[in-house]
Amino acid sequence: MHLLHILPGFETGGTQLRLCSILNRLPFEARHTIVALNGNFETAGRLDPGVTRQLVSPPARSGPLALRRLVRRLRPDLLLTYNWGAIEAVIGTFLLPPCPIVHCEGGVNADEAGRVKARRALTRRLVLNRIYQTVVVSRALERVALQHYGLRPDKVRFIRTGVDTERFRPGGSRELRRALGVPDGALVFGFTGRLVIEKSLEMLLDAFASLRIPEARLMLVGEGPCRADLERRAGQGVIFTGRVEDSAPYYAAMDIFVMSSVTEQTPNALLEAMACGLPAVCTDVGDTSQILGERAVAPGDSARYRDALLRVAGDAALRAALGARNRQRAVDLFSVSRMVEEYAGLWLEALGREPRPKGSGFGKK
Repeated sequence: MHLLHILPGFETGGTQLRLCSILNRLPFEARHTIVALNGNFETAGRLDPGVTRQLVSPPARSGPLALRRLVRRLRPDLLLTYNWGAIEAVIGTFLLPPCPIVHCEGGVNADEAGRVKARRALTRRLVLNRIYQTVVVSRALERVALQHYGLRPDKVRFIRTGVDTERFRPGGSRELRRALGVPDGALVFGFTGRLVIEKSLEMLLDAFASLRIPEARLMLVGEGPCRADLERRAGQGVIFTGRVEDSAPYYAAMDIFVMSSVTEQTPNALLEAMACGLPAVCTDVGDTSQILGERAVAPGDSARYRDALLRVAGDAALRAALGARNRQRAVDLFSVSRMVEEYAGLWLEALGREPRPKGSGFGKK
């Protein structure tokens, strides 16, 4: 069984990490061809050695016709495209598709945060209603797909993102804190993700600086194009770790997880922090409030965001209670096994054929 995945890029991001998590656990035999349209395959190293994969550079010429020729040359059984950046692959193939097509909308770009671009909405309506199905990763995106893109309900599938609650679990990391120069007893706020404009990290830096908590630290785990500007803006107590291969020890070094984004859907980093038993102070974007089970702060409301940070920072008992509740919600509602089963089921459904199962016989009729 040959699955072709076309993405805008295969660098570290929520969509790419989600895909790696699925492919590493897929319960049937398949070979995967991954096309990164920007030529970046940074995240390929997160695929397990047992995943049969081929990494293919984008065609020399861009555009729907070039991607149509690429798909026909690769001859997949199922074409899987991801986000607006790969929509040209759908445009090139949807009229006379060589195989079933499943598109995944994992989020919106910063230029679409809070508003839908009419041209993009029309394009999605025209092409996505003609393919097998479109997956959305949040209820917020589901509403956008139905109300603004005009997709038919039978063409939209909501699949909640999952997290590995065995890999991400509570437990302190004093060694890493010492290695990062964090004083004993200091309160550590932590962010994990790409340093990009939609994360609104300037607001986070300003809010942290205004707290004036002695010896507190703000740890920004990740890399991105905004790093230089953020370093110039940062005051004392801010730690930039750069890109890390394994984020789990860094969650273990945090006391409070923080997120200040202006656009998200179902943030992987938030789920990982919750699985690690951390309290979280977040902005109300995408499904964040539903994930937490309480209303988050409106994006851009710097005063209330600062107040929320101060409230959690000043109450150790509250931090412990919120962390325990977050861990339980991650275990009960966001298991990675459920996510993988739902994606695998959809792909098999689209293929309409019996796979070669791994181990337990998943997919047998």
